Amino acid sequence: MTTHQKQNESENTMSNTEVINKRVGVKHLGSDRPTDSLLIAPGTTAREILNELKLDPVGFQLSDARNPDIVFRADDNVFARVSDGDMLHAAASVIAGAEWAA
Repeated sequence: MTTHQKQNESENTMSNTEVINKRVGVKHLGSDRPTDSLLIAPGTTAREILNELKLDPVGFQLSDARNPDIVFRADDNVFARVSDGDMLHAAASVIAGAEWAA
C-alpha cells in the first residue's frame, strides 16, 4: 500500500526482515496540483496509488512519464514495473473515438 512520507523519515530499508519500498513521484497533468511523492510497497496497484491521491480510479489513469504510451490499468502491479525514483503522470481518462452529444 502507499503512504505519504515526510522527507526526514527513512527511505528504503535493506534488512532481511523489512520490505524494500520504492519512491515514485506523481505529476498531475493539466492541474496546478503539486507533484506528489509516494512510497510504494511490493504489489501496489495503480488503483491503490490513485486512491491514495484521492483520485477516482475510473476517471483517472497513471502513465509512465518517460514513455507515455505505457498506461497502467487499475489492477496493474505498478511496483513491479517502476524503479525507485521514477515519475508517473496522473491524468483524466480519455476514451479514444468517443462521440459526444451536442
